[in-house]
Amino acid sequence: MFLLVSLLGILANGHAQVIMEAMPNAKPMDASVIIYGSSNFSNGIPYNKVQGSPFLQDNWQWAILYGKNSKERWMVPSRLNLVSGEIHFKDKSGEEMVAPADMVHRIVFYRDKDTTKALAVFANDIAEPLVNIAGKNNYTQLLNEGNYQLLKLQRKQVQETDSFHIAKRYSFREETKYFLQYKGKTAALKKLAAADLLAYLPGAAAYQQWIDENKLNFKKEEDVVRFLDYYNSKK
Repeated sequence: MFLLVSLLGILANGHAQVIMEAMPNAKPMDASVIIYGSSNFSNGIPYNKVQGSPFLQDNWQWAILYGKNSKERWMVPSRLNLVSGEIHFKDKSGEEMVAPADMVHRIVFYRDKDTTKALAVFANDIAEPLVNIAGKNNYTQLLNEGNYQLLKLQRKQVQETDSFHIAKRYSFREETKYFLQYKGKTAALKKLAAADLLAYLPGAAAYQQWIDENKLNFKKEEDVVRFLDYYNSKK
């Protein structure tokens, strides 16, 4: 599902790529996070005071971070912060750093250091206002390749609740949205559902028998990707 070998046109010769040693203007991780909807909106609290994780995955995964041009690329242990929309990575000394907001345009995560086995691809240059909100990074996952692509945007915010007016409690709340990218356009899907998706696919009704035979459930991400792969192969 995530082996998007030809998606970026860069993975086939991954081992031959020139990797830059250091990322300019990277900064150490900020240990605090802003609380949305709080009276202390302008103040941050330590991440360790918030229940849950701000990251897509807590564990570090090897990734190649791609800059503005083909010469800017860094292979480093990385993880994606869904609260700030920032990429955290470990530098050569093992210190946790944060990539500059305008530096990295694509992320490709790998299994270990094997660049022939891409696990997931993210981009922050999707031309859609609901995806790229002004002033905030939004790395959107590209779930398949082809003329019609399913995009997945995951965000987290910190929510504040009172516990019997004695102590405030904080937790991460996650929101997931899906988009369909096609013919230079990006459409927001209300939800993963056959009616919402197929309305954007010309001639999709002709594939109903194939959908039924394969028992696809369009509420499931993997089934939507499976259908789009099949649909794209016929175009």
